[in-house]
Amino acid sequence: MLRKSLIPDPEEENLLTGINIIPLVDISLVLLIIFMVTTSFLIPPILRLNLPKGQTAQAAPLSPLVITVEKDGTLFLNKQSVTEQTLALLFKEDAQKDPDMQVFIQTDTR
Repeated sequence: MLRKSLIPDPEEENLLTGINIIPLVDISLVLLIIFMVTTSFLIPPILRLNLPKGQTAQAAPLSPLVITVEKDGTLFLNKQSVTEQTLALLFKEDAQKDPDMQVFIQTDTR
């Protein structure tokens, strides 16, 4: 019996001594891909909600007025040529709409 254990048996050398995990990894990856593909199709339906309207919201402020005075005295209101009377009239109208509006005056430096 001692002699038998010291001499290796050729049949026992061909036996698998470890577990082959490559098929397990292949199956796991295939299952993972199937799971990823099927979950992309399972999008929940979009909920249609009727949200309440804001009661205290303020209107967006108007854009600021830009008055440009050229060297020769030509007046422009927001890049449009105007006369002094038209400028005064438009300025009054805009001031009534928004008393806190911003007015920028640009002059020719020459």
